[in-house]
Amino acid sequence: MAVKKFCVIGLGYFGLNLALRLSESGAEVLAIDIDQEKVNLIADRVTHAVCMDTTDLTTLKSMGIEEMDAAIVAIGEGFESSLMTSALLQEIGVKNIYNRVISSVHERLLKLMGISHLLVPEADAAAKLANMLLIPGIIDSLELSEEYGIFEILAPAVFVGKTLIE
Repeated sequence: MAVKKFCVIGLGYFGLNLALRLSESGAEVLAIDIDQEKVNLIADRVTHAVCMDTTDLTTLKSMGIEEMDAAIVAIGEGFESSLMTSALLQEIGVKNIYNRVISSVHERLLKLMGISHLLVPEADAAAKLANMLLIPGIIDSLELSEEYGIFEILAPAVFVGKTLIE
């Protein structure tokens, strides 16, 4: 199986942790941020780490991102850079663009641009915490749709050591 290749743009808390998780899972990761300090923090833990302005088409084109499995735009401050970066990624032919949403206006504009992979980590974390608070004994959950989900819960003591039939 071929090694997956990803580009993570924006190394705030979300982007940094995503890049590290992908790298630790064996993927090749190109991590990009405009802040050299953030790039330095991750440089020895990913395949490539670059300090650059991703709103510059010429520089962005030179990175080979269109050959990667996906680009994740995790820019968290000022959605103008996020929108411009996403537009340039579309222009250079990146097939899979995931974008972190930071406001309802940002989300609407991304949808108008045709970006379908929208990430809202704060909303996902809030939903998960709400489930944990509302459902006693819940360990973890995965929402599949508004109607279906998978929940890992603590088994009652009387179930331990029993088969499904029992």
